[in-house]
Amino acid sequence: MKRRTTSWASAAVVLAAFSALHAQETQPVSEAALAAAAAEVAAEEPRTLLMSWLDQAGVGSKLDEYGISINGWIEGSVTYSLLDNSGGDHTLTGRAFDFETCDPTLNQIGFQVVKSVDFKKANDFGFTFENIWGGDGRFTASNGMDFQTGLSPDEQYDITQAYVEYVLPFGSGWVLKAGKWITPIGYEYTNPTLNQFYSHTFLFGIIPFSHTGVMVTYHFDDDTSFGLAIARGWEQSLEDNNDAIEVVWSFASTCGDQFTYAFNGSVGPQQDDNNGNYRTMLDFWGDYAVSEKFTIGINADYRYDSANASDGDASCVWGLATYGKYVCNDYVTGGARLEYFNDTSRLDGLDSVIYSATLGVTLTPFPNDAFGSNLKLRPEIRYDYASEDIFDGGDADHQMTLGLEALFTF
Repeated sequence: MKRRTTSWASAAVVLAAFSALHAQETQPVSEAALAAAAAEVAAEEPRTLLMSWLDQAGVGSKLDEYGISINGWIEGSVTYSLLDNSGGDHTLTGRAFDFETCDPTLNQIGFQVVKSVDFKKANDFGFTFENIWGGDGRFTASNGMDFQTGLSPDEQYDITQAYVEYVLPFGSGWVLKAGKWITPIGYEYTNPTLNQFYSHTFLFGIIPFSHTGVMVTYHFDDDTSFGLAIARGWEQSLEDNNDAIEVVWSFASTCGDQFTYAFNGSVGPQQDDNNGNYRTMLDFWGDYAVSEKFTIGINADYRYDSANASDGDASCVWGLATYGKYVCNDYVTGGARLEYFNDTSRLDGLDSVIYSATLGVTLTPFPNDAFGSNLKLRPEIRYDYASEDIFDGGDADHQMTLGLEALFTF
């Protein structure tokens, strides 16, 4: 299961590119040697379609030399409720992006440009720019960068990430990041290429999407890092809903080849025009590779608001989700997800305890084709049960859905 840390294969690609640059700076290097280094980089990890096209245009190898990668994705979906929604408003309660029933949606057309940094190389510079256009842009936009507002039009534009990174010249392993970045909190992503399932957990609905500010990360070694940030608040960027700041932290570690985990969180006032009511978010996730084909994951979240209950007192919401993924073959990967979600105290919450189960598969119809291997189909069936009648417009304590997502990367 992919996490927010860069994969070791990707890291190898970046390090190889930087090694070529370093060699060029210290001694003369022939064009043939640079071409060979670029070829070695490309062999480390399959090329994205876009990078392959840039190779044909004679640009790809130059981007490799500078550690720049460009990629994108297109995501479309449809969700169908198996229950009678005649008494409701034809929406799915508590869902993040798949809240509309029987409505084919262009979720995202995404584009990303990344220049990673080598934390062992002082004064190294990098950046990330990521933007999307589609139905999900209605929800991911941050304050001051919400180019359109509300649920109309159906497709909207959003810059999900725009930040620079710099390896500080003192000490070893210190990386400074400034700008807007996707939150380290939570197990699932706004970027669909990094998720196992199309639909998101209820936990995904209580975490931030992004932060805007400054973060300093110290890399103890290749496997362990700790980051501390000062930011404007959840989904606050060029404008802020109050005059307070938040503190964000992230500790991530990889233990051998099998176990990766992280402790993340944030604390600070998040309510509009209020600098005194603090929100504390605590997050843990872990991935354990049982074998080369079977991986299990876990995510636990706890959110505390000092004044967000119906009686004006404190509220808390928390839950636990477990994941299982089994790679059957090049064509089929199966998965299961179970979730417990307790949201009984928030003024703007669901006022219920919810149990959810999801079964899904990832289908790669053309795994051996250079173009077709980029297409993934992810059908799923999901059942949600609540302790109160919160579904179908307040008329039912359960909902069952079928979802189908088509995802093409380039």
